[in-house]
Amino acid sequence: MRAVEEDGPWPLVFPLGGNSIPVGGEVCERVWSGGMTPQLCLVHRRLPARALWEKLLEAQYTSSEPAVLFIDRINSANNVSSGIEPIDAFKTKRCVRGADGQEVTFDVEDAAWHQYRALHGASAALPAHFVQSTDVCAEDQLHMMAVVQSCVDNAISKSLVLPESASAQDIGLVLLQAWELGLKGISVFRKGPGIASPF
Repeated sequence: MRAVEEDGPWPLVFPLGGNSIPVGGEVCERVWSGGMTPQLCLVHRRLPARALWEKLLEAQYTSSEPAVLFIDRINSANNVSSGIEPIDAFKTKRCVRGADGQEVTFDVEDAAWHQYRALHGASAALPAHFVQSTDVCAEDQLHMMAVVQSCVDNAISKSLVLPESASAQDIGLVLLQAWELGLKGISVFRKGPGIASPF
């Protein structure tokens, strides 16, 4: 966003992935595809950031397709729900990259869960409305999204988190049901060790 505010040049990049740098090629380091470690990337070309941003917003509005996906490390580190999906977990660990480029792991807790425990004790049973992403079945999440989608003229993007045991067939059925409900933007993650696996 700094480049957009300053109307600076924005490099269009792709990771080298172990390939050699082309003669005269420009490179830079970027965190890529949800990773935590910067990778060496080849700069394809540079575009004016503000003009690129405006084109992306226009494309998103006219096509109802999300043009930009923010991978927000701050919200992820704080275990914040975006409002249309349940929190990831009441208590978990988050790994973020510090200013020095090194990975730092934090213990994070959902604020409402933490406050409930503080008020009622750690052993108190949680009310039924305290749920985590894997507590709500995919079908219910899709139906909830379909209700909200019917009230807006643009796309809603939502991530469904499936248990680690979910098969490729399970994921295919979820995506088919999303399509049948007329949903425009969905991603599916399967829980597992470390970072969830996107599909």
